[in-house]
Amino acid sequence: MLARRTYEESGNYTVKSFQLTPREHLDSGTNNGVYTSSAGGDATKLALVCGAGKAFIKGHEIEKISPHLLSINKARTTKSVNNDFIPFNMGNFANVTNIHGSPDITLVSTTQDPFKKF
Repeated sequence: MLARRTYEESGNYTVKSFQLTPREHLDSGTNNGVYTSSAGGDATKLALVCGAGKAFIKGHEIEKISPHLLSINKARTTKSVNNDFIPFNMGNFANVTNIHGSPDITLVSTTQDPFKKF
């Protein structure tokens, strides 16, 4: 009852974010993998290291005080699509935060290179 009330009032939220680090499941010696083949390493899986954190999911408190590993199946299927339309709407403006000059975009001059760093 308390969990339902907390969820209805605040929803899902994190108090301290869980840092996620993807790593290979099977350790080949050079790929920073987690498990050797004798320890159950699998090349078709990905090991996701989920760091310490705290969250409230559906009103219930979830807290991990140390990193833990999650095994996830890697995507193994592909799909090829040709001549398809991908909608993209950027709008008619661009936000610019810092301008320190503009590049010389003319190709007439021989003493300056276009897009030269100053």
